[in-house]
Amino acid sequence: MVSIRDSSGRISRVRLSLTVAVIAILAVLFSLFNRLYALHDQTGKWTYSPSPAPPKIVFADRDYDRGTRQALPTGWVMVDRTPGGGDVYASKSHPGTPVLLFVRDGDETWAYGLIGGP
Repeated sequence: MVSIRDSSGRISRVRLSLTVAVIAILAVLFSLFNRLYALHDQTGKWTYSPSPAPPKIVFADRDYDRGTRQALPTGWVMVDRTPGGGDVYASKSHPGTPVLLFVRDGDETWAYGLIGGP
């Protein structure tokens, strides 16, 4: 174990400064990794800047997989936003867990299907 005390028993300022710096760097790295892991869990991509229509989204604690580009059906309402800023739409006529969602990414709309069934 590394001692931060010098030969006279006093704490060396250099060693104390290095110890504090190492702890601060480790805390920043832990925070960055934690954010990256949380975004990966929500979007399925290892990135700090998620796209508005990622390969996977989480809605109502359920996972949805991105499908094909489709037109947004009439009567669907915006219910959420993706971590990248896309608008999530669900049918207002079907209560409960939606099987299908749509995400609008600027001019494009993507269909998302529920993973694992209702």
